[in-house]
Parts: sequence; structure tokens; C-alpha cells
Amino acid sequence: MGREVKHFASLQQARESLRALILESDAHVQPWQEAIRAHDYFRHDSGCGFPIYCRVMEEEEERPSYLRHFRFCCCYSVACPDGELGDVHVALGEAALSREQFDEAKARGWRP
Repeated sequence: MGREVKHFASLQQARESLRALILESDAHVQPWQEAIRAHDYFRHDSGCGFPIYCRVMEEEEERPSYLRHFRFCCCYSVACPDGELGDVHVALGEAALSREQFDEAKARGWRP
């Protein structure tokens, strides 16, 4: 899977491009994805042949409305078994997980 590298003439142009990508992703959010909140779990595809398992964390501050579909998560996979913190757009979610399903994935070493 190749990734496209984009070049921008200005920071403003980069911001506009990012905003357009966020709006495109927002348009694909399903109701179950929008309902994802702190202490929930979900799975998404890495694009590299393995799943990523996400635990949604508490956030200290409310996000601006244009970032409403991002969640602060600790994400785990075979590539990052100890977890990595970051923001994930909920449109990436393929399936909601129960705590038990998340724990089973952990017991399998984050393998599918």
C-alpha cells in the first residue's frame, strides 16, 4: 500500500487540505461510530495486514466542533503491543468491542 506525499506552498494551504480531509471523513461517520466515548473500545485496520485495537481515554478538555469525531485513544497491535497514545478519527472504526473482546485480543498478543 503506497502513501501519497503532498507538498504545500504554505501552511495555510496545508491547513485547508487537512480541513477538507476531515470533512470528507466526517461524512462517512456512522451512528455507532459517533457514539464512541471514553472507556469504549473499537478495532480498525492498520492498512498493513493487522488490526489495531483502541481504548478510548478520558479527555481533559472538550474538543472544538471541527474535531468532534476524533477520539484520544491508546492503541495496541502486533506492531505496538505496549500501546501508543494518539487521536483516531472514528470513521476508521470497523467494529465496536466489548471489554471482554478487547481483553481476548490482548491475550492473543493483539493478533486477529
